[in-house]
Amino acid sequence: MKLGALQTWLETFKNPSTRNTKRKRLVTLFRWAQKRGYLSRSVKTEAELTDTAKESAKRIETITAPSLFSLLDYMKTNHPEYVAPLTLAGLCGMRRDEVQNQLWDDIHLKRKLLKVTHAKEGTPRIV
Repeated sequence: MKLGALQTWLETFKNPSTRNTKRKRLVTLFRWAQKRGYLSRSVKTEAELTDTAKESAKRIETITAPSLFSLLDYMKTNHPEYVAPLTLAGLCGMRRDEVQNQLWDDIHLKRKLLKVTHAKEGTPRIV
């Protein structure tokens, strides 16, 4: 069986995660083209017919308290602008996008409250 050009191109990416990300973006592009009428809506696109790569299970790890404190000390000395984001990520379990979307108005030190309004889809949040 002859591989399509997109399938052949995707197989040049040896990292399965990278390959699947490229495939996902291609599928999104082709679906956009279908919605705009550039491609037929009645059939699957060439991008959708490509194979996804099998990714190994990601290992979830946690940082130990001594390691986090060492990292915070290092950042305080060498990169003080990263202490607040590291604290939010390390102690509140916030993801990068959540940390980047935080506003100082959302942090209430006296009430010991952090309002997360821009969370990842599916994460409980205050609107």
